[in-house]
Amino acid sequence: MKKVLTVTFDSCKPLHTAPSSAPFCGEIVCADIGIRDEWHPAGLAQL
Repeated sequence: MKKVLTVTFDSCKPLHTAPSSAPFCGEIVCADIGIRDEWHPAGLAQL
């Protein structure tokens, strides 16, 4: 069985947890690229 890995930059996105797409994401790794928390749209950092 192949392990699925999704690398996202800065923050997790809604599609990573949506029922229709989450099964295709597998393990999610969020890479920090130095974007400050205060630069995020409201609520995005909590996903």
